[in-house]
Amino acid sequence: MSYDYNALVTNLAAIRSKLSKASVDDDTNQKYVELLQESIQLFDELSGHCPMTPLLWMQYAHDMGQLMRSLNSKEAHQTRLQTLELGLNEFPGSAVLQLHYCELLVSTLNDSDTVDDDTLTTVQQALQSALAQVGSGSHANEGEIVAQLYRVQAQFCLKHVGRDAALASLLQRARTPLGTANEGLLPEIKDFLAKHKTALPDQAFEAAVDDARRWESKAFSRLRPCEEEVTTAMHQEQILVQNTVDFVPDDNDDDDLYVTTRQSFVDAVLLPPNEQPRFWMGLGGALTAKAFLQYVAACRKFRFPKEEEEEDGDPKQVDPNNNHKKQQQQLILAVLERAIAECPTVESLWLAYLKHLTWLWVNDPSHAPSPMAFKAVANRAIRNCPFSLAVAQQQLHVCLLLSNSNSKDHDALLLDPDELLQMVNKALNTKFLPLPAQALDLFVTAIRVMQRRILTLMATTVVGLEIPTAAHKKKKQKNALVVLPFDTAELVPNNKNKQNATDPPAAAAVKKLDDESWQEVQDLCEEIRDMFDAAAARLQKDHASWTHGRAILQHQRSLVEQHVLVPLLQNNNNNNTDSSNDNGDSKNNHKDVLAHFEKVIRLHNPPHPDSYRALIQYVLQHGSSTNNNKSPGDVVSRLRQVRGLYQKAVQSVGAPKPSRAVTSGMREYETALAALCHDYQEFERIFGSEPSLANATRMMHKKLQKAAGGGRHQSEKEKSSTKEQEEAMDIDQHAAEPKRKRNESNASESQDPPTKKQKKEANETTAAAAAATTTTDKPAGPANQPKKHHKVKIGHIFHRAHPFTVRISNLADETEEMDMIEFFKNEHKCGAVVHCRVQREKQLNAKGGKPGASKGWGLLQFEERESVEQCLALDQQVVLNDKTLRIERSHVPAVGLVPPGMHRPKHSSSKPKSTTDQAGEDKGTKPSNSEQRTKPPAPKKETKGSSSVTVLAFRPRGVGKKQNGPKRSKPKVKLAMPSDKSNEPDTK
Repeated sequence: MSYDYNALVTNLAAIRSKLSKASVDDDTNQKYVELLQESIQLFDELSGHCPMTPLLWMQYAHDMGQLMRSLNSKEAHQTRLQTLELGLNEFPGSAVLQLHYCELLVSTLNDSDTVDDDTLTTVQQALQSALAQVGSGSHANEGEIVAQLYRVQAQFCLKHVGRDAALASLLQRARTPLGTANEGLLPEIKDFLAKHKTALPDQAFEAAVDDARRWESKAFSRLRPCEEEVTTAMHQEQILVQNTVDFVPDDNDDDDLYVTTRQSFVDAVLLPPNEQPRFWMGLGGALTAKAFLQYVAACRKFRFPKEEEEEDGDPKQVDPNNNHKKQQQQLILAVLERAIAECPTVESLWLAYLKHLTWLWVNDPSHAPSPMAFKAVANRAIRNCPFSLAVAQQQLHVCLLLSNSNSKDHDALLLDPDELLQMVNKALNTKFLPLPAQALDLFVTAIRVMQRRILTLMATTVVGLEIPTAAHKKKKQKNALVVLPFDTAELVPNNKNKQNATDPPAAAAVKKLDDESWQEVQDLCEEIRDMFDAAAARLQKDHASWTHGRAILQHQRSLVEQHVLVPLLQNNNNNNTDSSNDNGDSKNNHKDVLAHFEKVIRLHNPPHPDSYRALIQYVLQHGSSTNNNKSPGDVVSRLRQVRGLYQKAVQSVGAPKPSRAVTSGMREYETALAALCHDYQEFERIFGSEPSLANATRMMHKKLQKAAGGGRHQSEKEKSSTKEQEEAMDIDQHAAEPKRKRNESNASESQDPPTKKQKKEANETTAAAAAATTTTDKPAGPANQPKKHHKVKIGHIFHRAHPFTVRISNLADETEEMDMIEFFKNEHKCGAVVHCRVQREKQLNAKGGKPGASKGWGLLQFEERESVEQCLALDQQVVLNDKTLRIERSHVPAVGLVPPGMHRPKHSSSKPKSTTDQAGEDKGTKPSNSEQRTKPPAPKKETKGSSSVTVLAFRPRGVGKKQNGPKRSKPKVKLAMPSDKSNEPDTK
């Protein structure tokens, strides 16, 4: 699915600019009709690739109406309205699109002599729906557009409904924040009523308008800073509506009430003569999206005032029929829809919108949208953001959420595996998700959606011991056996706590699934296996060389088969038979094993992570029930018990005391805790839900932070105590020295200072001892071991890999050197690049220096070894020019000699040596840095009684000591020095 959006829009603007200059009145003009047909073809092509913007929908409807006008004006008007309805389904939060549709719809009533009741009902519902979308306070910086929409509704109500309905519409306008559009509202209302020859409002209505204005000022005062932030962001991104577009109707002409049908609006917006305007084109970016998200966050904390007080202090309800909670949710949805209309391609907006609808569906079903509306929002998100993996995964989660609905307000939809597979294939076929890891994640998400549906169905058949919360402990409530959701934690039954005979046993089936639900479980089990097969086939087809991804998929399948599918399909739904024939020995053995595990946990204080990990693995494999005749519901109970053990383990494990740190057969605490947290996270990813995974991540993060902080604190204490002990030991040793030795040291300090010869011998002895110490007394740690050199196999011969160069293959023909440098250095932050070279075919007798065709591979040389490792990690994970790159080590550098200034200075011997240093060491002309540090400086040769400086003593590079020609005497320049005997050098 390849297309150039900017090129299509540019061609469209050029054609429509010619349309504005052509003759509009002459319908027989062949050139005008051809331009219209060409414009409509471009609109069809653009809408086939991606959703159009509000302005493009209005222009598309205008051109369709003009093309159909020569055939039949009624059909032309109807076609234009139908096109605008398609645009409203995509962007219901666009105020100008709502206004344009309503004005065209109301104008049909004025053109016809007789109007039936169905048409009036349609127009009235359209006006109410438009004001519900944009008239709740979300379009304050587009107040003139919303005010015009209220004017259209008031005029419609005045002509076809009644005066009271028109006044109610104008009063609702006073309660809506519209910026400067509501200034002078009362005089405008009086002029409007006088113009339509209707009685003027009384004092009570004027007082109600004043009260509504005061309520609006008080209620929306906290949201005005957010509105200003949105206005500023839109102005910076140049998408704010310009002042050249006038939405105020002409008071002197009745026919000029509908502003979007005027010729001035058509010339400025629908048929722009010069260039396409930027507003209403969906060009909002990250800045505007961030401002809208802050607006939504403020709306969630916002509460509408319920009451106002009169002057005498008595409370007065402004609107007794107003549901403030519904009004708040309506405001949040309106802000989100407007954000989508301005920034339709920003991923974060769609994710926030879908998560808010999910929250409403779970926590507030009465204000949640219908299932079809919820699904429509998810489909719109995919059409506008086909490049987002997170949006595609959220669409799959929406299907699961709708199928698990237990609300009385909405009916649950059936989870269709074929629909899930169709969503996955559609997202991958668009080529906007080209990476193999993205395809794997999308398939795994679809599999987990079906698996969670199975666990949800089976969770209704079993009861479990609920883990007591803080509220239970505060109220001193006992643990109750209740029906738990599949993603909650469950206590493992304790043998010490004896249950009453009347209580149902833990993990026992309390009811059977009906035949329809059990059939759905069996079908989903088979569909999961089919989905695994489809995922493996897709990865084999598109990414045949990525064996690591297929291994991950197979690992996921083995876990699901072991813990979910096989236990469910081995047992039928009606196997809850009497357990009197069970083997007593197996029961006792099972109890003994659990008792041993629990005893190990109790003996460690605090418990060690490996103790809990062993118990969790046993329960995950065998369960905690002693009944051999297991039911399918035991699968859910076992997973909930494992979740409870994980939560208890994360909360209770701790580091052992220093005196008890030595444990046999157990790892270090930090290593064991990291492994436990990793297992817990993987368990929730496979067998949990989004809330349970978030809860697990929060618990693990808190535990790991505490462990890291405690470790640092303990290490600092140990360091300080060790230092104090060493100082105390030094003091004790000094005090315990014999008196004779101390006297000898004092006597040696009182002797004469050593001579130069003695100093020289002492320096040589010290250097030799230091060299011996560095070679013999170094610990055998990994830092002092010889570095491993990677090998590259060429044919049957292994070559030593170059430490700074990688070989990149599967390059596109058009890929240049600068493309590779920009891709790895700036986009993927691999590090500074020394040189890049694309291998090309040789061209014989090539004129003009034209490079040959690319061979499809090249070399990239970095400055640091770490950059090479980062680049190798991107092997078959990145795409450049529609090609998945293959990255491996190279035994050949990209450039033979690093140019001066292109390598980093070497400050220590631990850093990699430059090419020139390596060459010098191979020739044996340069000593190493350690030798330079340990070798004492050579004594200078000086002549007696003179101090001279030789000008030509420093030979340039390349000039040897011996020359073939006759020896020439070097001129010496002697500097005159003062004849001071005190300055003469010592010749002894």
